[in-house]
Amino acid sequence: SDVCSSDLTDYAVLRFYSDKQSVAMMRLMDNSGREIMYKSFTINTGINNVMVDQLNTLPKGVYIVQVVVNNSLYNNKLIKQ
Repeated sequence: SDVCSSDLTDYAVLRFYSDKQSVAMMRLMDNSGREIMYKSFTINTGINNVMVDQLNTLPKGVYIVQVVVNNSLYNNKLIKQ
């Protein structure tokens, strides 16, 4: 899984692969592990791009995004500057 972003002020795009149609879950947490956002969404077979928006309200700092796809957990670090 990858996280793509222009400047991580307003949004980030999560890109990941799934070998089947499924439901994925995303959690965004601050550096202390506090959950800030939770979303679930339907994904398709192949490469999926999911936009995480409303990041403009978050203060600058380091965030962890967790994505669960087909019982696999992916962690990525986001840095908002």
